[in-house]
Amino acid sequence: MPHRSRPSILAAAGAALLVLALGPLAARPAAAAAGDAATAATDDSAAGDLAIPVNFLATPPLIDGDLDAPLAALPVRRFVQVLRDGTEVEPPAAHYRLAYGTAFLYAYVEVAGDQLFCRDRAYQNGDGLQLVISRVMPGGAPSEEFHVLACSAVDRPQMEWSRRVFWYRDVDHLFEPVSERMLLATAGGGGTVRFELLLPWADVHPRHPWLGDGVGLDLALCKGAADGGLTYHVARPYTRYLGAENQPRETTPLVFAPPALPAGAAPQTFVQLARAHATPTEAVALRAVTAAAAPGQEAISVSVLTGEDHRAARQTVRYALQPGLTRHEERLDRADLPPGGYRLRWRSRAGDGAGEAPLTLLPEWSAEEVVARLQMAGSSLSPGSRTTLTFRTQELAEQLATRPAHEPAPAERLALARLLADLAAAEQGADPVAARHGLQRRAYRSALDGSLQPYMVHVPADLDPDRRHPLLVYLHGSASDETDLAGVRFLDPGGCIMMAPRGRGPSNGWTRDHAQQDVAEAIADVLAHYPVDPDRVVLMGFSMGGYGV
Repeated sequence: MPHRSRPSILAAAGAALLVLALGPLAARPAAAAAGDAATAATDDSAAGDLAIPVNFLATPPLIDGDLDAPLAALPVRRFVQVLRDGTEVEPPAAHYRLAYGTAFLYAYVEVAGDQLFCRDRAYQNGDGLQLVISRVMPGGAPSEEFHVLACSAVDRPQMEWSRRVFWYRDVDHLFEPVSERMLLATAGGGGTVRFELLLPWADVHPRHPWLGDGVGLDLALCKGAADGGLTYHVARPYTRYLGAENQPRETTPLVFAPPALPAGAAPQTFVQLARAHATPTEAVALRAVTAAAAPGQEAISVSVLTGEDHRAARQTVRYALQPGLTRHEERLDRADLPPGGYRLRWRSRAGDGAGEAPLTLLPEWSAEEVVARLQMAGSSLSPGSRTTLTFRTQELAEQLATRPAHEPAPAERLALARLLADLAAAEQGADPVAARHGLQRRAYRSALDGSLQPYMVHVPADLDPDRRHPLLVYLHGSASDETDLAGVRFLDPGGCIMMAPRGRGPSNGWTRDHAQQDVAEAIADVLAHYPVDPDRVVLMGFSMGGYGV
């Protein structure tokens, strides 16, 4: 692969009272210089050793950084390309092994090396792994449904968060936690550096070898060096940096060997919710699959628990088992449960298998009805408050319409409850938006195209409406949005109003998509609704926001 340099990021700063750059742009591995534009091949030669069937394990391995003796029989898989600081080089001794169980995916990675480099975000700057699990799309198309697991060698508590974290989920979710059941161990010595991980299938819901649309995988190993250089090993031909922001992912569909349980072994069961959020008129189905060595019967105890661990509903799911895999689907008995956030807990009575899954139950509602009621609220709402509530209604409707059925919707459930509460207050003659202190999202109607655009504002609880206050305007970093204002409240010296525009996008560098006009219009809306001194407007930004300033 020829070396191709990545274009530099250029920035021009206009006039501002203050330019406050809080940090550098997030570092990317030098291997990203190989480019993002190539297309992925789908034949077996392009898939490399990922095309080898993944062996089944009846029991989970010990995760300690060393390969268990029985696992030495797992096929050794080679990385297909190795890049040193962006240039393809001859591969050093490096390989990986894969296996799976009813409840987990297992990976073991080994590379020649004398020491572990435990750097900041070592998964991209030192010794670490990047593992992509995705939905398999027709024709090998890139998928927008994926998890990017980042795993780092860690030697200090402040970097413990980077040991195992979902760097990305789908195209617009960043840094989400993994469960405590996801295990990672690193080890060095004897001339090799080793990574061993166990990823529960429940953590990458709804991906599972026996359910759904298949499992696609991509794997990269980042290896640091004493001179600060990075070597990037990839399991499939390099087409796109695994840490690319707001981009679909290309993966290779895995082939899983059939499960084989020892004679006399207990059945192993896995259960999913086909739908994790629903209104009263939408059915929720339980999808179960059981691996069995012999014919038999499965009985799964299912409980629906409230946030206080109260059992609000229960049922038993029964079905006959055949040798091999048996799949079963049954409707969840919701027993007139009210709207709320729940946990579904299940346990196999026939053998091994237990787990939990979140469930969101929503009330019936109509965005059109809410907007109509807002228009009838009369003079109780200021025009800016009505615009804000209209934006919140439209945004919530769009979020629920695009929320995949397999995902819970806790944020949307809370947003709907707050919206309906604000609507009720407006119908009683109050203006809950104008009266609210603290953090809240507002919206304005843009003169550019008539669209509703959001921004975040913080109004101090002790605001004096009879005097003018400074305004601190915060520009967010890449892959973020206006809600990041919540994390920089410490910048307020006191007595200030703070606001953060969206800039019409998460990663546009504040240089396109009318981002600059959005800043100006959002500031103007704050000046129109709050007692701001227009001669004391301070602009500041983090990372990409520093360039925006």
